[in-house]
Amino acid sequence: MASELINIPENKLDEVLIARLDSSKRAIFIVSFIFESGLSLIIDALKRFLKNENQLTIITSNYLKCTQPEALESLLTLQSLGAEVYVFDSLSSNQSFHIKSYYFSDYYKSESYIVGSSNLSISAFRSSLEFNAEISDADFLKDFHTQYHSILNNPCTCELTESFISEYRLVYEENKNPFL
Repeated sequence: MASELINIPENKLDEVLIARLDSSKRAIFIVSFIFESGLSLIIDALKRFLKNENQLTIITSNYLKCTQPEALESLLTLQSLGAEVYVFDSLSSNQSFHIKSYYFSDYYKSESYIVGSSNLSISAFRSSLEFNAEISDADFLKDFHTQYHSILNNPCTCELTESFISEYRLVYEENKNPFL
């Protein structure tokens, strides 16, 4: 498979992600916004993935103050199971962060990458008009790994902590998001 279109609502991205998790040993999710509604659709699969001693990295952001603090708290649960969870601090850096990507590697070193318009929310997974492409091209995947390490090593990327969530919650509550 070189590439495949995963269009929403004809497809359910949460089901695609769960199927990829079930056959993978490594997953990297880099998404600008995480809502509890979307995370709740895949949280059990993520926990199962981690309990099978697989590697999970999640990078999200506080860009536009959209990610819900409750979703960040749920990510702490995944962190306690071994996930690496980071936040790109857009508010402090004044840098936009609008990525939506999901990477998978299986036991046979086969890799794929889903990139598109879907954040981690129930509407982006199931009902909004969204385009996502699943790509297995080696050159594309090499570029992904370069960009992933660049984001991970960016000084504005920090490990998710309870204190980060507490501080962010104050700012988030001032900014009632009209899309929730």
